[in-house]
Amino acid sequence: MFNIALLKKHRFIMDKIKIVDAHHHLWDLENKETSYAWLMVSEGEAFFGDYGAIRKSYKLDDYLQDAKNQNLVKSVHVQAEHDDDKPVNETAWLQKVADEHPSHLPNAIVAFADFSKIMFQKYLTNIKNIKTPEE
Repeated sequence: MFNIALLKKHRFIMDKIKIVDAHHHLWDLENKETSYAWLMVSEGEAFFGDYGAIRKSYKLDDYLQDAKNQNLVKSVHVQAEHDDDKPVNETAWLQKVADEHPSHLPNAIVAFADFSKIMFQKYLTNIKNIKTPEE
């Protein structure tokens, strides 16, 4: 038998638990500054199967809609296989999203960094120069 009182109590408790999502991804396929080539491959070329179901922008509002039943207080965006030659573009876009969205999510960004590239020092400087509201 379905216990409504227990369900309401569980929902009340879950609403009080603060959630920090330590690993999520966002991407904007309409943004000319960002590139996610792995999402654009044809069926049969994808490493883990057909990406057709997720071959659309997944922005912060989409993520928040998916997480609407959670008491999400902070989040960490982990790089989403952005173009290896322009990884700063993804980080800059995400920082802009966090700066402009009322939720101020994501609160942290794990950016891509290829330590083997000669331009690594320039990359670090570019990442460091992305301004946050506190600066």
